[in-house]
Amino acid sequence: MNTWVCCPPFVWLPAVMVMAALFGHVVVARRLRAERRVARRLRAERRVARRLRAERRGNVAPGRA
Repeated sequence: MNTWVCCPPFVWLPAVMVMAALFGHVVVARRLRAERRVARRLRAERRVARRLRAERRGNVAPGRA
């Protein structure tokens, strides 16, 4: 008969493995979003620092883009 799918190795697939894969995807997505947020913040800080250095050297009028 087809009762072999009710035995432990086969019931683990939907019950455990799918949930583990879903959890892994969520963890990776959260990590990538956090890294992107940090990278965006660093780019903004570098842009401000570059702007301040240019203003100190007199290359750019203060407050102008």
